[in-house]
Amino acid sequence: MPIFFIDKDSEDKEIIIEKGELFHHLNDVIRICNGEELKLFSRNFVYETVVKEKRPNKILLQIKESFVPKFPLPEISLGQAMIEKSSIESVLQFNVPIFVRDFIFFKAKRSNFIISESVFSRLQRIALSVAEQSEVCFLPGIKISQNFDDCFDTIRNTFIIALHPQGKESFKELTPSIKESNHISVLVGPEGGFTSDELETFRRLDVHIASIKTGIFRSSLAGFVASLLIRELT
Repeated sequence: MPIFFIDKDSEDKEIIIEKGELFHHLNDVIRICNGEELKLFSRNFVYETVVKEKRPNKILLQIKESFVPKFPLPEISLGQAMIEKSSIESVLQFNVPIFVRDFIFFKAKRSNFIISESVFSRLQRIALSVAEQSEVCFLPGIKISQNFDDCFDTIRNTFIIALHPQGKESFKELTPSIKESNHISVLVGPEGGFTSDELETFRRLDVHIASIKTGIFRSSLAGFVASLLIRELT
């Protein structure tokens, strides 16, 4: 059974699930019963609970244990250039299960898609659904940046790696720095990659421009491969 997200921390020994999407899912979809165990997570805690009582309009959960979740280090943020909607959805589906905590979708010069408010809302729902299904116990952060400067302001205090097929550095060469970093940001361009002007901006900002030596990947997959390499190296 997946872990489910609740929007606020519990200050009591009970959690009440009232009418709404989660209530509908527990009551009508999986038909949870009295005595069944259920795990929930908020922005700060994980709750191991048992169903105490089901009522027509609410479910009472008894908290057996609560704790602060532990996440693998380094923390990873993914700066992904805007690509078509289905591919952006794949970015979330690939990366949330390996504990990529934050996503910054930014407009690169070769981006051919703009994220609307409705698409942004859908991405938030997908990210939460993947977090529940993969049991990572965190709510992924999603930010939309209209240009790289705005994206860079978000990640400037992290160790930044931009992916480029002709990047001079390799992840093997960057391993010592990766192991010493608590927060790493990976930048991925759109299909066609970053432009020469964008690469020059990266060099000016001391961003590490690296290639994945095992091959060239589609934009929707490159960030996952890089993040997986970071996880394996640490």
